[in-house]
Parts: sequence; structure tokens; C-alpha cells
Amino acid sequence: MRFFLISLVILSTVTSYANEIYKFSVDKDLHVEGTYSAEINKGASFHLVLMKVKFEDRYKMLPVYITKTGEVREFDLIALDVLPNIISHHSVNDNISLVSYNDKEKSLSVFEFDIKSKSFKKNKQEEVEKPDTVFRLDNATVLLTVDKKGEKLGYWRIVSWDNQKLEHIDIPKELNKEFKKINAVAINQNEFVEKGSFPGTKAYLNNNELVYIIDDEKSNTSKSIIIDLNNPSDFLQKEFKTVGTNLEKVKDYNSYLYNNKVFTVASNKEDMEVTIHNLKEGRQEKRLSLQQDIFKDNQEMEKFREYLDYTAKGKIKAMLTINETSEGNMAVRIDQADNTSYNYNYNWWWHHEWMLQQNMMMQMQMQQNMRQMMQNLPSGFGPNPSTYEYGYNPNKKSNEPKPIVFVLNNNLDLINNASGETVYPEIEREKYLKEYEDDRNMRNVSASFTQLEIRCVYQDRKSKEIIIDTKLLN
Repeated sequence: MRFFLISLVILSTVTSYANEIYKFSVDKDLHVEGTYSAEINKGASFHLVLMKVKFEDRYKMLPVYITKTGEVREFDLIALDVLPNIISHHSVNDNISLVSYNDKEKSLSVFEFDIKSKSFKKNKQEEVEKPDTVFRLDNATVLLTVDKKGEKLGYWRIVSWDNQKLEHIDIPKELNKEFKKINAVAINQNEFVEKGSFPGTKAYLNNNELVYIIDDEKSNTSKSIIIDLNNPSDFLQKEFKTVGTNLEKVKDYNSYLYNNKVFTVASNKEDMEVTIHNLKEGRQEKRLSLQQDIFKDNQEMEKFREYLDYTAKGKIKAMLTINETSEGNMAVRIDQADNTSYNYNYNWWWHHEWMLQQNMMMQMQMQQNMRQMMQNLPSGFGPNPSTYEYGYNPNKKSNEPKPIVFVLNNNLDLINNASGETVYPEIEREKYLKEYEDDRNMRNVSASFTQLEIRCVYQDRKSKEIIIDTKLLN
């Protein structure tokens, strides 16, 4: 009872500090299906409210743009035949583009909004294969597809509704088998995702190169496939293996690409090692033992031991990311994640209401699936959270150890007492989103984050009004 009361006090206190900046009355003949929110232009935000005309197969979309200073620009309602299934967004000058893929129609649409004139344009293409990998860049969206035989790589760059370029790149025969089974996670380095991705195959857009990093947890090695997009016939391959390692019986292995260097982390019950290789040459440039090089005094060593004990659990995996510091150095961040609940997706906003194309049908199907799962599970167990598309960790536990962070300069020298300020802020998105999601008076919640505040759009259950509010981050 005490915990419940405290929770109510905290929730009411938090929501009371929100500043309402927009309100829209929904017509009685419309039903709100969902919302979508995204940060645009480093501080501004773009929000969509998607509504169905009751008793008809017609829809309407309300776009709202909010400037960095909080000025609201409301568009007119836009008529739609189907609800969009948004897979990416980006902006160029005064134009915001949303990319939507329709699984049923196998079509891809680009919606473009001019925030100055408040006009709208749309381009739709039929017979489009569903993209395997999606990169959301600041000023473009890049889609990758690989054919079933692993012989062709489709590279589709979308800048605007009328500025798109599709290339088909021939994959060398010796790599057909590799690409036939490739399942890459797109890693976006235009923002910071605190935990990063599980080991496997990761895709990076590195300047004008497409880079695949493929981890092999059995051999604790990685290899790269580098495609020069100016000369796509050239596929450069390198292998990365730690030389001089002191680790035996490695439990976890992972990698991360940053500034043309491949960082890898390997761990067992006694120690962790971070190794750095040159991407183009494959040459090992640095190896750090956390036990010997990072944690030297007894107090720090004790904390490190506790961290190793926690990460020794079978379902816990070592994670690795790099964040640039304000002084131009590299903040190396070693974290952990539960492989039964965490799912990397740098488009973390995907978790909310914007997979909308068959929203009601999906809800009914999920309910049916959950009933079937419950019938097949032993008593006392619920559905596995990893069956949902979370862009962050919904089951983050309060007893999780803090990540290990140390700073290297561009010469890969360890810097003690370095500034912890980073270019990309680390925001506890779970905390802020949960405050809204736990409020039962709100439905169809989605949010965007700037460096200073959260901007949230939702429908009030009682008044049925659409509200956008802002709240400063702590």
C-alpha cells in the first residue's frame, strides 16, 4: 500500500509540470487510431494524429510541427485511403519526409510536408520488396534489400518525394552465400543509443561506404565487408582477431564501429578486454584489460568484480557503444542487456502507436496469440516481452549495474579524469515515457525528445481531445 501511494504521488507530481502547448478537438465522426512523434532539425518536433472516419474505409491525418522555440504550426487535415506504416523520417531544409511501407500492397510511399507553406505532397511506388535494413539519416532515408539468392544488393536513397535513387549492386559470387542469410541491424551514428546492439551482423553507413561488421561469438572474432558506394564493384574484406589476449573461456563477445576503427569487447568471469582494430587494414592498434588498465585501486576493483558477477548470468550479454565527448575524445561505454527482453532499435520511437496500418486487426491478433501462448506456457509464466518491437528496454531493473565508461583520445591513449560531457546526451527515455504510459487518462501516446525536453502527443480519454505538451528533462 505504501509503494502504491508513493507511486501515485510521484506520477501526479511529474505530470503536473507538463506545459500544454496544443489542443485539437476531434470531430465526432472520427476515431483516433494512433499518433507519431519525431525530433526534427535538432530541437524541433513533428507530430501526426491518424484518424479513421467511422463506419467508412477512409482516414484523415493531422500533421503538427513545433519549432525549437515552441511555435506551433498546424496543417490542414489530409485525406488518406490507408493508414501509413511509417518506417523512417528525415528533413531537408523546410521539408519533412516520412517513409511508409505497406506490407499488404507491397508499396512504398513518401509523404512530404513543407513546414513553411504547410503544403503536402505524396509519392507512391508499387511492387516494392520490403526493405531488410533501414537507415534514418538526418537528411535522407536509405533502404537496403538483398535478393533471395544473395546476388543483388538494392540500395535505395530517398531525399524527397521526387528525389530518389535506386541502385542494384552485384554481389561477388564468393559472397552470395553470406548475403543470402544476412540479417543486419542498422546502426545509426547520428544519435546515441546507450546500450547498442547484440552481437551478430551490423550495418553502418560510414561516409560514402556501406560497412557490414559480422561477429562470430564462437571464435570471438569479427570480419568486415566494406562496399564503396562510389565504386560498388569493390568489396573489401578484413578479419579482426585479438592478439595477445589473456582471456580463457570467453562468455561474451561484441563489436562496434567508430571513426574507421572496430572496437570489440570480450569477457569472462575474471576480466574484460577491449581491442581496437583499424577498419581498412585489419591491424590491431590497442588492447586494454579492464582489470589491469582501468580498475587499479581496491574500491574500483570491488565494483568491477560485482559487475562481472552480474554479467556472468547466462541471459546477460555484454554491449559496447562509443559516444563522442565535447572535447573530441571517445567515451567507450560497456553495458549489459538481457537477451530475453532487450531489443536494439535506434528508432526507439517505434515502440508506440505508429505501426498503424492494420492497428485494430493487429491488436485482435495479439490478443489471440497471447491467449494461445498462455495455454502453452507453464502456470505462473507470462508472454515473453521480446515478442514485441521495443526500441528500448521495457524491463529495466533497478539493480542493474551502472555501465563502465572510460575515455580515449584519438591516439587511443587512456585519459583519466576526462570531461564526461558528450555530444549526444544520454536520456533516460524509459523513465519519461513510463510516466505518460502509466497515466490511464491518456491513450495513443507518442513522444519525441530534444536535448532539453520531451514533447508528447496523446488523446485525453475523457474529453477525447488531442493534446501536445512539453516537459523539461531533469
